[in-house]
Order: sequence, then C-alpha cells, then structure tokens
Amino acid sequence: MAGLLWLAISTSNAQSTDVVQRAVFELKGIVQTSSAAKVVRLNNRDIVAALNASGAFSFGTNATLLLAMNGDQPDGLIVQDGPAGQGTNTDVSAYFAITEIGDAVASPDGSMVWETWHFGFDNGNTDTETAFELWGSTTIRHVLTGSGTLAGSDMVESNVRGAGVLNGATAVFSGTLSAMNFSSSKNKR
Repeated sequence: MAGLLWLAISTSNAQSTDVVQRAVFELKGIVQTSSAAKVVRLNNRDIVAALNASGAFSFGTNATLLLAMNGDQPDGLIVQDGPAGQGTNTDVSAYFAITEIGDAVASPDGSMVWETWHFGFDNGNTDTETAFELWGSTTIRHVLTGSGTLAGSDMVESNVRGAGVLNGATAVFSGTLSAMNFSSSKNKR
C-alpha cells in the first residue's frame, strides 16, 4: 500500500486507488480509571500521537490522515506529513485497517451507497497502548457529472461504535469518521 497517494494521482499505473480523501476522526469515549469513569475525546491528532508512540514514526503535529479508496472499498489509511503535494506519505496499514463487512446497498442512480465498515487500530506500544475496534454504518456519496455518470466518491461518513484502549485504560468509543475530497474539504485535521 506504500505510495497510495502517488498511485491515486498518477495514471501510469493500472492498479491504483481511485480516491484519496482527507479523513477526520471525531470519537468520544468513556475510559475506566482507578476511581471512576472519565469522558475523553479521540481525534486525528491523538491517532497521530499514538502512531508516534509506537516508536516507528515521528510525524509532525500538522500531519494529516488520508483515506484511500478503490471504488467503494476502503484501501487503507495514509499519514501525510508536510504540505499537500510536497509532504511525505506513509502507509500505516500495519497499525490501522479498514474493511467492508457484508454487501453494499446502493440508490437506483448509484449516487449513494451504504455499507458497514470495520476500523481496527493498535499502536502496539504496551506501555501507552491506544487501540480500538469500531464498526459502523457508512454512507458514500458519489459525484454525478452533467451526463449522469458517476465521477467518483465525493464524501464518506461512518457512524461508529466499539471498544478499545486509550493510553492503557479500557474504553468504549462512539463517533464519526468523515472523509471528503480535497476540493470540498474544509477541515485539515
């Protein structure tokens, strides 16, 4: 999966990712502490920090998460460190996996597709482990061209729930993963 962003942009390779979109994780959780339960939030910065805590990476504070898709199938997650088009793109599939569960349901014109996705993440650091297993209903919106043909995915949104660990503490999470094309994305992280 290394170089997926380059493959998405390049047309010289027949096997490529169709769409690379800026991904935004917004998760809320309840974490078990020694004395009580505590409400926490987990977002892109926290996921990047957890990847850095694995010892395998040293991403900057402005690193961006990108969702790579092939058709309506999730290909994986990429961390872009540095300015768009000039930064380093790193495959983090050894730590982060996204898969479709079951079959998709599509609107008659194909402009909307509904799927169930599974998100698995584990930074692999036993001292400060951050990990989760999330499942959720995912909506994919396609852009229709003037001729009525599909021009690719414009937006992806997953409403997710699941269990995990945050900095070594047991947690239950819920929230969203949203991804938009760069041209329509207003959120950098």
